[in-house]
Amino acid sequence: MDKEEIRDLLGNTIFARAKRYQSHVVSMDCETNGKGVRHLTALVDGTELYETQVWLRANGTFVSASCSCPYNQNGEGDYCKHIGALLLVVFHPGLARAMVGGILSFLSRFRIFRNSEHSGKRLERILDQYQGTAVFFRQHRHLIFRVFLITVLQRMSLFLVTWFTYKSFGLHGHSLGQIVFLQAMISVAADMLPLPGGMGISEAMFLDIFGGIFGSALLLPAMVISRGISYYTQLVLCGLVTAAAAIAQGLKNRKVN
Repeated sequence: MDKEEIRDLLGNTIFARAKRYQSHVVSMDCETNGKGVRHLTALVDGTELYETQVWLRANGTFVSASCSCPYNQNGEGDYCKHIGALLLVVFHPGLARAMVGGILSFLSRFRIFRNSEHSGKRLERILDQYQGTAVFFRQHRHLIFRVFLITVLQRMSLFLVTWFTYKSFGLHGHSLGQIVFLQAMISVAADMLPLPGGMGISEAMFLDIFGGIFGSALLLPAMVISRGISYYTQLVLCGLVTAAAAIAQGLKNRKVN
């Protein structure tokens, strides 16, 4: 369907509202029956989350649609903006999908992808997931702030381990801000990069950067203590929690079976 066909289906007023609702489409899914009819389902965020469905023939022509909103009443009323939004997302996915499709088509000319159709479907699923995530974050802005705050507190607590190690040796002359800043620089430069040997790089940087602060006699013990608390202890705890969760899930599966 092109935009004019969708406009004719909805009417000008509902079509204009549907265009503003494209970003409200969440958790879109598609199933195809034996006759090639595609059944599209999605949640569309309005006054509440509405269950919206569209049926399309194999050639993309419209069959029917329904929505749980008060306007459409599960197919009993007129076609609503939620149905229109779903149709627009499917047939006119926007700039991001157009760019991805263009790039995929260009790369396919050089035979970079063995199966361009399969790669295209995978990219479509990824874009649907990103769209759903974007809508989720828009609906839960407070969650972003909480995650950000927890992340800052978590990182600061790790950086402070070096400061407490410094004070535990009875050392003076360097401020809290200096120690935390230097440890943060090591973390940004090495720990946060997903590179092989990243931990070894960060430990080598610790020995180089904090050599003048801890002194040659205390430098290696300081690194062992700070890294032992901030990294290896967490690694052991995560391993124990993962093992406990796996055992608990195994016991649960046994009871079910």
